[in-house]
Amino acid sequence: MDTRRQPHSPSTIGPGLVTAISPQQQNGIPFHTPISISSGSPSFIHSHMQAPLSPADVPSNMPAVPPTYVSGLRDMVIAEGERVSLECWLQGSPEPTVQWFRDEFPINNSADFQVRLEKGLASLTIAEVFPEDSGHFSCVASNTAGHARSTCFLKVQAMHEEVEEDAPSKVTVDSAQEHPTVIPVPAPSSEQQMSSQPLEELPPGESPPLFAQKPSTQLLVEGWPATFHCQVLGVPPPYTYWKKGKIPLSSGYRYKMRSDARSGDYYLDISITFPDDAGEYICVARNKHGEAQASSLLLEKADYEAFKKHGKLPVKQNGVATLKPLQVDTTAAAHLGSEILKHHQNKSAVKKMSVTSPKEQGWSELAFEARLIREIEMRIVQQNLNKIIGEDSEQQPVDPAEDEGACEPRFESRMSSQEVEEGRPVILSCQVFGYPAPKMMWYKDGQQICPGPDNNLQVTPDGVTSLHIGVAHHEHEGIYTVLAFNLRGNIICSAKLSVLTTPQAPSAPQLPQSTAPRFQIPPAPAPEPSLEEALQAMPLEKLYRPVFVQKPLPVCVLEGTVARFDVKAVGRPMPETFWLHNGQPLHNDQVHKTVIKEDGTQSLIISPVSLDDQGDWTVVALNKAGKATTTVPLVVEAKEMLMRPHFLERLQNVSVHEGGTVYLSAKAAGKPIPDLVWLKNNEIIHPHKNSKIMIEDAMGESRLILSGAIPTDSAWYAVTAINRAGRAMTRCKVIVESKVRRKADADRRLFMPRGVYREIAAPVLEPLHSRYGQEQWEDGDLFDGNLEQPPCFKRKVQSLKLKHFGPAIFECQLIPIGDPSIVVEWLHDGRPIQAANRVRMVCEFGYCSLIYDVAYPRDSGVISCIASNLYGSDRTSATLVVKEEKSLVEETQLPEGQRGVQRLRDLERSTAAALAAVAAVTEDVPLENEKPQIVMHPEPCRLHESEQARYRCRVTGQPPPKVSWFLNGRQIHKSKRFRIHYDGIHYLEIMDCKTYDTGNIRLFAENTEGCVETTVCLEVAPREDFRMVLRKANPSHHHETASGKLTFGIVKEDSSAESDKQSQDQEVVKLKKAGRITYEKQSEETEELQSKFKRRKEEGYYEAMAGMDQRSQRKSSDYKDMLRQRRESLVHRIKEESEEENNPDIVESKASVQGVKTEREPLLPGMEAPQFLERIASQTVPEGGEANFQVRIEGNPQPECQWLKNSVKIELSDRICWRWLEEDVCELVIKDATSGDSASITCRAANVVGDVSCHAFLLVQTKPVIIFLQELSDVIAKEKDTLATFEGELSEPFYKVKWYKAGQQLEDGDKYRMHSDRCVHLLSVLIICPEDAGEYSCKLAEDPSICSKAQLLVEGSPLELLKELVDVEVLEGHSAEFECQLSRDDISGTWSHMGNDVTLGERLTEAARRGRCTLTIREARSGDQGTYSFQAGDKITSAFLCVRPRPVALLQALADVAVCETEPARLDVRLSQDGPKGVWKKDGHEIGPDDDRYCTSTEGPARSLIINQVSKEDGGVFAFSIPALELETSATLKVQVVEVVHHLKDITMVEGSRLVLECKLSVPEVRTGQWLRDGCALGSSERVQRIVKGTKHRLVIARVQLGDAGHYNFIVGKVHSECQLCVQEVSIVRCATDQVSEKLKEVTFEVELSHAGVEALWLFGEQELRPGERFRIRVQGATHQLTVLRVSGADQGIYTFVAGNKRSPANLSITG
Repeated sequence: MDTRRQPHSPSTIGPGLVTAISPQQQNGIPFHTPISISSGSPSFIHSHMQAPLSPADVPSNMPAVPPTYVSGLRDMVIAEGERVSLECWLQGSPEPTVQWFRDEFPINNSADFQVRLEKGLASLTIAEVFPEDSGHFSCVASNTAGHARSTCFLKVQAMHEEVEEDAPSKVTVDSAQEHPTVIPVPAPSSEQQMSSQPLEELPPGESPPLFAQKPSTQLLVEGWPATFHCQVLGVPPPYTYWKKGKIPLSSGYRYKMRSDARSGDYYLDISITFPDDAGEYICVARNKHGEAQASSLLLEKADYEAFKKHGKLPVKQNGVATLKPLQVDTTAAAHLGSEILKHHQNKSAVKKMSVTSPKEQGWSELAFEARLIREIEMRIVQQNLNKIIGEDSEQQPVDPAEDEGACEPRFESRMSSQEVEEGRPVILSCQVFGYPAPKMMWYKDGQQICPGPDNNLQVTPDGVTSLHIGVAHHEHEGIYTVLAFNLRGNIICSAKLSVLTTPQAPSAPQLPQSTAPRFQIPPAPAPEPSLEEALQAMPLEKLYRPVFVQKPLPVCVLEGTVARFDVKAVGRPMPETFWLHNGQPLHNDQVHKTVIKEDGTQSLIISPVSLDDQGDWTVVALNKAGKATTTVPLVVEAKEMLMRPHFLERLQNVSVHEGGTVYLSAKAAGKPIPDLVWLKNNEIIHPHKNSKIMIEDAMGESRLILSGAIPTDSAWYAVTAINRAGRAMTRCKVIVESKVRRKADADRRLFMPRGVYREIAAPVLEPLHSRYGQEQWEDGDLFDGNLEQPPCFKRKVQSLKLKHFGPAIFECQLIPIGDPSIVVEWLHDGRPIQAANRVRMVCEFGYCSLIYDVAYPRDSGVISCIASNLYGSDRTSATLVVKEEKSLVEETQLPEGQRGVQRLRDLERSTAAALAAVAAVTEDVPLENEKPQIVMHPEPCRLHESEQARYRCRVTGQPPPKVSWFLNGRQIHKSKRFRIHYDGIHYLEIMDCKTYDTGNIRLFAENTEGCVETTVCLEVAPREDFRMVLRKANPSHHHETASGKLTFGIVKEDSSAESDKQSQDQEVVKLKKAGRITYEKQSEETEELQSKFKRRKEEGYYEAMAGMDQRSQRKSSDYKDMLRQRRESLVHRIKEESEEENNPDIVESKASVQGVKTEREPLLPGMEAPQFLERIASQTVPEGGEANFQVRIEGNPQPECQWLKNSVKIELSDRICWRWLEEDVCELVIKDATSGDSASITCRAANVVGDVSCHAFLLVQTKPVIIFLQELSDVIAKEKDTLATFEGELSEPFYKVKWYKAGQQLEDGDKYRMHSDRCVHLLSVLIICPEDAGEYSCKLAEDPSICSKAQLLVEGSPLELLKELVDVEVLEGHSAEFECQLSRDDISGTWSHMGNDVTLGERLTEAARRGRCTLTIREARSGDQGTYSFQAGDKITSAFLCVRPRPVALLQALADVAVCETEPARLDVRLSQDGPKGVWKKDGHEIGPDDDRYCTSTEGPARSLIINQVSKEDGGVFAFSIPALELETSATLKVQVVEVVHHLKDITMVEGSRLVLECKLSVPEVRTGQWLRDGCALGSSERVQRIVKGTKHRLVIARVQLGDAGHYNFIVGKVHSECQLCVQEVSIVRCATDQVSEKLKEVTFEVELSHAGVEALWLFGEQELRPGERFRIRVQGATHQLTVLRVSGADQGIYTFVAGNKRSPANLSITG
């Protein structure tokens, strides 16, 4: 049937889905076929891009059309933090609505997720993606006619992952894949194949692909990498891929394609090359304007040299040498693009078909494999369109009743990808539901599979279809597809089958040739060969034995560090490597780790290295073609034990006379032995620069000798011991006393030492009394070196008190004068004073002074001067007090304010007395712990308001006590008004005192020994304020005094009797008669100045000035009347009393309304009107609750508080009361509030000065009656339902409720969702399971008695086994896994092995998730083999586990052995694993277990054969073989006949000499000989050694003893040699004598023996002495000498001479 495209029907749009719309209708509904295409078909996409249908273009009479996707979603890989937009085109009538989902959870429009639908384009925009956003995103479109879904997978790469910008999608390749996988490459159109589009027809700025740089020919070196590079230009950027011959390549284990989109550079990297990689490599670039190709060659060495020389390849008999192409993965389909285009143009109509995306399967597909699957599925659909339509047209019409119940096919369980070993059976199955029963067709790589002996297709009545493959081979690898269809639609799914090569196969597998056709291969429309033809033309894989391209290097490391071996092995297949240590297999642990890089380099890391890791390390590379081994040594140097230096002998202070010699010695120990460095005043001493200093070092000991000492050599000497572990120091003081030569008295001169800062001139030139104001010194005050004169202060320092900061000088006189060893130190409060810019210290010729250029209050304290020399010390102390100067005048200027001056003077006198007491303290106070004690008590203080109060107290104690101040029980903290500081005396200053500060001041001092406290009082009186009186005064008379000055007074007028009576009870302000106060000032004017300037001193001058002041201050004429007012009437404003106030009847009638009215009392200046610091606030309380109103009031005197309700005074009752919580806080409490209590609450506070009020509102809410208008109703749900909802409605809105299940409160979360909308309250239970069944209740939060209950009933589904266990076969040591699937998630089962329950542990673990139950067996062993069963309820399934032993390799073969007769022989062999049993043979005959002379042993993988007492007949060829594995190794045992050539001879030795016994054999290097003495075997020791050198065997005994005499025998094999040893006793003829020597001299000890040639020892204590720098040992005949060089104090002790059993001790004594 001819079909034409509708005018508005869209064509292919983008790299998503293709929708073909046909006008042919079935049952009035048009057909739409969504088809998945590859994103890699640019020509196909650009040539068919059109706009989708819009709703306005659809005719109004068109029937409803279900939604279909014109272009669906596609998978994306994006970097973290970027913006991503998922888009798809859809159509339908009426216009469909869309809903987005992520992993089946709905997505709503928000700031992060923006959902749009405009003219058929649905988009989901994510502003910023994160790795947790990865998942499956689905777009569901629905309208009245139906719904459709499109799904994609979004992967977000983390920041550390690499994202290639030029790759269209991220491709993850299994590291185990070796061969390249074919990428589907769309075939270009015929126009593009022939030529590119003409340039004049191209859009502006665009161009076809062009190779700016073509790839060059490369040399193939086996095992080395190779790289092809080219540069391609074109607009738009071309799509580029590589081919080898005609086979497209993709990134895999050995192949990696990379590009730079900006520069257009494209690379093909081959990490490891093999000989069969040689051939032609083609780079294909394609865009919508055309295609370009460039080729290059990868040649072996011979071909490469010929190509470079001649420019072409050598021609063979059959023409140009062609290289065999690589074997490729059969999962690919080639050249599908052209077939897709052809079938898309096929004008056939089919019913609605849906293609399943492979990402919904349970395994992670690679990006290019996903494209292959989509293209294969699309080709299958296109190939079967006509067939399906033809079959449908031949069917009988369907009954409408049956058509109503018909449904399209759907998968209940899908196929899953599998990896099986070669030779194992395979079962691919899936379950399809649909009505009528769908038809199912199987395909492999896009070609239909027909039933046959190797392919068994089965379909069960319950819809399970399966494909059984008896024996899996490499030809079975590929993509298997199942297509199911019926009248309602179709569905398709795919899975991948991978066949793994068996590692123990001896040779490469041969592909079986099938006699029967397995697939129906349609004729390929493209001119290029099909994939099947390319596969048939490929040769079998060639095997290569392992080769090490990078071998490990020998390593020498220090113990505790890290050792690393890097190795890289190549081969085909890729070899497996394992390590051996001294022949023993290595197992990975925390110390030994194996790491493999991306380039195949394997690293063995040992961290930390121990001495046990030393030895030979062998790496074995093994594959099917063979094995390769290499061995490297690892040398581990023992870690040296480090010890920090420490001094055994420290330096001691030394005092010598001038011209003497100074000896300083020190001895230090440590590991390694430390080096000693000498320092003088922290400067290194260099002996070569100072001829007077000599330093002797020897093994941790050092000695410094200073000869001819002079006074300038006096200093601090130190020695530092340094080694790698650290350092140590010791120091001492060296004092050189100068010699004072005295002559006659007439020639006697004074010795003048240098001063601190400058040289002091001779006293003859400048007498001291003229410089320092002192009297002449006495003769006895001078320094005499022959006398012991301790220092003494002839004049002590004096205390100093400064009223403000300024200079301060402390002076004292010190004797003896001129003592060079005297040291003067100044202290402040016991701490040394350092010289600074404002502090200078002078010590010159007995005059000592401390000068402060500026002394501040912080310098106050005890100043001490300490003088010390060799014979004693003296001390003098004084007190420095610097008062703090005030910058502001804070006291009043009124005459009454002068009363504070007297108090200040009293305080100053008391302070001076206290300071005098402190100054008298001149002795040091011992630093012993003592309880705090108050030395100076604070004094009580009485003052007026706004004045400053100051308290001082001095507290002593050790340790210094902590002092705290308290005011009326509250601790005082430092603030702006309270100042606390300490300068030896504790101060408390209260600024701007208030009347409420009146009370007690308590001082509390505490330390670890105890505490003490004292209390004083503080009285603050209100200040009398006369400013108002003076401001309003109006003097009426001016009196002139005799001096002409104005005077003021008060004139009282006559008043009535009533006023006179009142004036008697009240105080009247009286002003004093005051005159002008003048202060006489001494004039400093001279007569000359008085003559130049004239002063006005005429009579009446001051009176005139006073009159002017009076007139300027006069403001009104009523001053006279104001002066007559009483004191209580002096207020800011005067209120006249009305007649109503004077009438008592009217006052009484309005008393209730006026409130509080206080009596008139005298006003004082310190009084204040009330004011609110905190006002009352309005409150809303429930009925029956409690209302509290608090107000904070301030005033003087304390105001009275009155509470009013609606302007009516509140009466006290049991329910209503008010109280004073604090001195200034008043609270009103209303208990059990009712609705009648709602009113305006007013608080009024008043005192004699004034009143103030504030108000608030009280609202009492009545409790409404709350009931459930809509009770909860029972809900019935099915298991696995999405949600179940309970709904209840209350009579009142905005009340909180709580939900409960079986009495347990529920929380809002992933399981339960709670929502409230005014009166309606909802509870949703998500993902229903059987445990959710039960009683649910909704209770009012405020009153739990108001509740509603309902039941949730869950209907469960029957338990079924969706997937049964499958037999598993694994290698020993690998992991095995059994998996089955249940229809219910809440059912758990049990696992059993051979009828016994499986014991879970580290090796056996089970897991259950979403109905899938798995049992994992790690490191499978032979005992794990057997039948495993899983039982859940009444369902049981079983499978068999077969554990195959691992291939056995021979790690250590037999080696040839040569032994002597009668000696034992041992033959060893080592296998790669335990278990296999072998057979020992001799000369081809098996050695039986009954032979007593042969003993076999088995220790793990080691096998040994031991032959006791070998004879000549035992020589021959021995072999060890394992017949089952065809392993055998052999070696030759050679039995040697030994004879003695030179026998031992009797010998006589002297005690203490060296013995050598020698025997010569006929056979060299025989190491089985044995030495005996008196029948007892001799072992090696420090004194006895056995030496074998060629045919000579020697026994060496050092320092022969008397006990060594006896019969010696040497035995080897059947021969022996013997001799007799006699030892002569040695005696000491002359013993060593005691020696006495001075330091640095040589001492010699001499001993004479009776015999010469005796090896003797010299001991110092228990330590053996050896010749060296400090000791010299000589032997002359029978005389032995020991010489000790440069003796020191450490050499003093007992030296012992040892010869045999004789000893001779001698003592060395050191003098000086």
